[in-house]
Amino acid sequence: QTETTGSYTLEVIKTWQGQVSATAPCYTITTPPYSIPPVYNPYVDVNFTGVPQLSSVSVTWPNGGELLIIGEQVTITWQYATAPCLPLTSQEVLLSRDNGVTWTSLGYSPGADRSLPYTVTSPASSDCKVRVVGCIGPTCRSDESNARFTIATPPLPTPTLLTPSGGGPYYPGDPIAITWTYGVTGNLTSQALDYFDGIGWNPIANPAVGDRSYAWTIPAEAMPGYSYRVRITGC
Repeated sequence: QTETTGSYTLEVIKTWQGQVSATAPCYTITTPPYSIPPVYNPYVDVNFTGVPQLSSVSVTWPNGGELLIIGEQVTITWQYATAPCLPLTSQEVLLSRDNGVTWTSLGYSPGADRSLPYTVTSPASSDCKVRVVGCIGPTCRSDESNARFTIATPPLPTPTLLTPSGGGPYYPGDPIAITWTYGVTGNLTSQALDYFDGIGWNPIANPAVGDRSYAWTIPAEAMPGYSYRVRITGC
């Protein structure tokens, strides 16, 4: 039987009370309880309703222990124990930052998909879980991460100055190529270059966030000395 509603014909030999239950392709079929007295015509129609079958769903990532960084692109994934017999009508992905006390929807995934792209958002939390709810009509199955995972802020930028790294001598008016790199850029929002003249730090420039070099000319007013240094700061 593949219909969601209909009727069966039962042969009643004597007084019968009960509920018909059966499994058909894609549906579990049940009827309301019936109490049927014997009648001259022992064939009685029994109405039924079919409920779509859907196997259990399991979150596969993140499933506990992962570290997600705010701003990065990740993909939430899940799977069903067996392939759904009928097209899924809804798949919703939700996120909790308080170990399942409250949930926020991250969106819906098409019925044929088993993943949802997600750009990790703030706030940070170490009590995060995701939940997936898949439905075929009124039949729904859900699962959530087996354990908590963490959403964290990006690590602080860690710049390394490449040049100049000593040497010289240099004179007022000389050009110097300042270059640097980052081991981790994190959520870099600004950069600052300055130089030390033996007394204090003096600003050079604020390069664009994507720059990793700067052409600097030693100021004409620079005094002779041996304590000059250049510094790069990323924020």
